[in-house]
Amino acid sequence: ELRHAKGAAALLAQACVLGLHDHVPKVCGTLAAVVAADAQFETVAAAAGALGLLWESREPLEARGIEELPLLLKAAYERAIYLGRGLRGAHGDGREVVAGLSRLRELLASESGSHLDEALYWALIDELATGNDLAFVRGAAAGLAYGAGRLSESALGSAVDGHLNGLIAPREAVSFLRGLLQTAREAAWQQPVLLSVLDRLLGSWDDADFVANLPELRLAFAEMTPKE
Repeated sequence: ELRHAKGAAALLAQACVLGLHDHVPKVCGTLAAVVAADAQFETVAAAAGALGLLWESREPLEARGIEELPLLLKAAYERAIYLGRGLRGAHGDGREVVAGLSRLRELLASESGSHLDEALYWALIDELATGNDLAFVRGAAAGLAYGAGRLSESALGSAVDGHLNGLIAPREAVSFLRGLLQTAREAAWQQPVLLSVLDRLLGSWDDADFVANLPELRLAFAEMTPKE
């Protein structure tokens, strides 16, 4: 029994890859029902991304019987946005949420996502950037907006300063930084204010604070290249 949209989308893709086209309509029906019932943002967002890739691969796969896939994709996308609007509270460590947001951003930038209403996504990003309990999610949302040119350098600088100026716990400050760098690594060298505020934050810590926050700092910079 399929309990989440990600698994149902994977099953549809597998049917197309294996050439089981007679089973595709039934799987599409199952997928539609599972998407409507799934209450997890991350799995529905993953399903939307997978459906987008499947639609773009339909010709190489010679996939037949998936004419309704654009409607399924739209339904999964809008369901993910709806579920995302309910993520104001803490939700695990935020990594799966951020992965889902990034997946939806990739979908919107693709050919298969061109007919989707991107305004819904950016409204969600704006909400999460200010209203989520997790600093990691807020930072990632700010990075996504900045990377798309929807958040100015001055606005990003204000958001960074607001999180790294010592008014919140150091661990929260570094979590915001980690989220930002995960979705907008270019901010590290395009934003002098980020470096200056981070320098001020580090300078305010004693040895105990630094050691306590070192694991989070390592995570924040772990994916950068040596040059970066």
